[in-house]
Amino acid sequence: MLKTKLGISVGLFGAALYFIGLLDIIPLTIIAGYTLLCEENEWLKKTAVKALAIVIFFSVVSAFIGLLSNSSSFLNDVVMLFKGSIDLSWLNRITSILRTVLSFMQTLVLLTAGFKALSQKTFNLIILDGVLNKHLQKNSEQSSSVKNNTAAPEQNIQTEASATVKFCKNCGTKIKEDSTFCGECGTPAN
Repeated sequence: MLKTKLGISVGLFGAALYFIGLLDIIPLTIIAGYTLLCEENEWLKKTAVKALAIVIFFSVVSAFIGLLSNSSSFLNDVVMLFKGSIDLSWLNRITSILRTVLSFMQTLVLLTAGFKALSQKTFNLIILDGVLNKHLQKNSEQSSSVKNNTAAPEQNIQTEASATVKFCKNCGTKIKEDSTFCGECGTPAN
């Protein structure tokens, strides 16, 4: 079982990131920052960014829903200024329902992702995963290229000693030639 520098299993730490996202964004941001700066496990780093991205996404959508409610209040005040009358209570009910559904969805996504993280599995969110893989893998490729004078971590490369060096397709970690799985993230080494 892989451990963090704090001595906690990587899966438990990943789950904690998602569960803390249920509470508040500030402690999540602090712990995600620690993870990105101090931990070496690529799966855990992706999990930290993913948890933060999920919470930020739902916060932004909630803010847009809040704009609907604020705009209906503004419109009602403007109409009342001219001694008119308009009933926008239906819009307030809709925004209330949308916020409730959004809160439920955020809780469901974070709980599901947290329980999957306990066994170091990833909760797949296709668009978010694509963005994370693109941007986080780029850092792994750059560091692997600098360390090994290679073009990409997914490739098998001939070193000066003419021995084949393998890199994990998922996290970019160097894999021993006779290994069948990545020691960092558990991905099969093909």
